[in-house]
Amino acid sequence: MRKPSIDFKERVEINGVVQTIHVWGEDVNNPIILFLHGGPGNPFRHKIAANFLPLCDHYTLAAYDERGSGASYSKKLTPRDLTVDKYVDDVIAWARWLLEGTSQTQVYLVGESFGSFIGTRALLKEPSLFKAYIGYGQFVGVDPSLRWQYETLECVLQERGEDEKLDLLHQIGRPGEPKFQTRESRGIFLSLLHPTLEPEWFEPYKVREVKPFRRSKEYTWREKRLWKKGANLSGFAFSNWSKADRNLPSGTLHFPMPYYVIQGSEDYITPYPIAKDYLENRVKAKKKAFITYEGYCHICAMENPVEFMKDIRRLFKD
Repeated sequence: MRKPSIDFKERVEINGVVQTIHVWGEDVNNPIILFLHGGPGNPFRHKIAANFLPLCDHYTLAAYDERGSGASYSKKLTPRDLTVDKYVDDVIAWARWLLEGTSQTQVYLVGESFGSFIGTRALLKEPSLFKAYIGYGQFVGVDPSLRWQYETLECVLQERGEDEKLDLLHQIGRPGEPKFQTRESRGIFLSLLHPTLEPEWFEPYKVREVKPFRRSKEYTWREKRLWKKGANLSGFAFSNWSKADRNLPSGTLHFPMPYYVIQGSEDYITPYPIAKDYLENRVKAKKKAFITYEGYCHICAMENPVEFMKDIRRLFKD
């Protein structure tokens, strides 16, 4: 595929923090899709460039490194700068920035994992800015995810007769209990969770995430060095958010725009059943749909980009 005629990176001060965005397209007046990455702290501009540029025939694409992540990291930032409200306000500010100088009045929003979490909150806070939404690896909240992960892990270990691992799981307690909240216990939980629930074909994190980032030409040498610092800072800040901030608002959520969720059937990180129940029973929208990618995992859009682009064209059709 030839290089899009619009292809630029820019550093912009958004809500007091200098952040980096990349924009691709053919016509400034085409509909705009703003992509929000996961993590927090896991920028994916390189993945957008590698997988989704064919969409530039009809859309302008944009992806930015969220505050404290990748090229938007600064040693001046502290956890106080990485609150849920500030992440959400950044989404809104970037949407307005992208609309400047174009004939468009709204942007399409696509959120991956943590991006789906802050994206959903942005829709609720400033709905007039957004034409439609797609979330994949849809994140509903820490509490329901942890409960599902613990109970599923416990069940699988019992079925497999892995008594030593099961005893270790019971020793660290359950989500919500004081011992489970400790760093050591959470580390043990994750060391049990991923090897047990990951499909056999699923590539290790370093292979599917770290290496592509390191090899990408999207980021400068300095930005690659900052990735781990940003991920650590973002993760630490998120871990200290209040219960209310780490979960979507309770009850029914109302959206005046179409709201779609695409979820991998094997997603246990933002668990498939949690996302499905959320969309079907808590979301009230102008139009909504829950779409399953059978056999795919947490970042199903990147695992099956051809199908995902077809769904974007179908769901975001004007």
